[in-house]
Amino acid sequence: MISEGNEVSILMKLFSKRKPTHHLFIGCGRMMGKLHYKQPLKGEFRAIGNIFNIAKLSEREYNIWSQLNTIKSEKEWIERCIDKKLIKNKKELNQYKEKFTKNHILIDFSFTSINDSILKKYLIIKNGVSVGFSDKERKWIINSYNPNGGGVGLTQEEYDVWISSSGVCTIYDTIINLIDRQKIDENTAISLFMGHVYKLNRAGLWTIEYIEDVKESDAFNKGRKIVDESKYFSPNELKEDLKIIALGEEFGEPRIEKKVVLGNQMVDIEHEELLVWLLCKKKDASISNIKNILGVKSEVINKIVKELMRKRLVMIWPEVWSEDEHFIVSASAVGTSLGYINKQYIIKDFTIGELQFLSLQAYLVWMNSQALIPLGFTVRIIKDILNITETSAKQTLSQAIPYLVEKGLVNLHIIPNEASVKGV
Repeated sequence: MISEGNEVSILMKLFSKRKPTHHLFIGCGRMMGKLHYKQPLKGEFRAIGNIFNIAKLSEREYNIWSQLNTIKSEKEWIERCIDKKLIKNKKELNQYKEKFTKNHILIDFSFTSINDSILKKYLIIKNGVSVGFSDKERKWIINSYNPNGGGVGLTQEEYDVWISSSGVCTIYDTIINLIDRQKIDENTAISLFMGHVYKLNRAGLWTIEYIEDVKESDAFNKGRKIVDESKYFSPNELKEDLKIIALGEEFGEPRIEKKVVLGNQMVDIEHEELLVWLLCKKKDASISNIKNILGVKSEVINKIVKELMRKRLVMIWPEVWSEDEHFIVSASAVGTSLGYINKQYIIKDFTIGELQFLSLQAYLVWMNSQALIPLGFTVRIIKDILNITETSAKQTLSQAIPYLVEKGLVNLHIIPNEASVKGV
């Protein structure tokens, strides 16, 4: 028979082993801007989501949704919306909550472990570029859309969480990267994530997107098939005037070697390689142009580019994209769109913090670029939207992508079999 004292002791042990429950209540989805309905419909709407799931919101719905970027709980959301006279009571808000949840632009779930499947259904896009540590402010400065022009200041802990979403990462992957990089346990990593996700989302340094529909799509599965990449990455195909383009996104800080994240791989990169890789982000990059900028011989640049091609950090970029939906390169869109204003499509980029003015064609390529989805699928969407031939759609993509890469609005990635970044 168990004594009362032993019974209490057993219960305490059971409860001490029980993992804490975390609740995430936050707005998500890429802001694609204010757009116009096609004829015969009239009026405007705000587009939010991803290429498979775009929620069309009225101005009132958008104002209510945008309050999600300023709160940490449903209770705060209700109070904020009432204070701003957007709603009268909680009951009125429920209809909006239902629409936002159904359209996957509101996250409202509880979890106790990183093994909860829900954490693999949301992708985190890391916006912004670190410009280094400020000894004066004792913070990391991240270039962003911050209107003061000084970037966003992050503590060391906030910076560690932010950079853990490098590459192609779900919420699950980001927490795993925190565990590996910080050498901490699961509960501590989850607590760190939950402690800083709201600030990073509010500051625009993270964009969270629902991707379960992406991962279940034919486009994702086709893009993971083995295809012939040789003509894009073979040194034998390299010529001095051929266009080349950078893949991946920069990862690094003064305390460690510079690296580039490519899909889910952390790739070491030497100083001279990094310089050439950055120049390959220019829309007219070629060995000839880079040689002229740096004032060195073609042989030197050729050798560096070949090494970058070996590492899959640079590829030959065709005048007309010729690959179908099996090819393994995708474009991950960053930035937030203001939409169609004064006959221009405007996007705030989170790389250099400037407004970028795009043509309709470039905007549509940006809007329909999606991490994990092959560029060939974007071609199909552009073809259907603009009602043009497949060749014209491929040419549109080929012209737009280098421009978007240069402006810091997309990062090219090789689609990984698994999203977790290796080597963080």
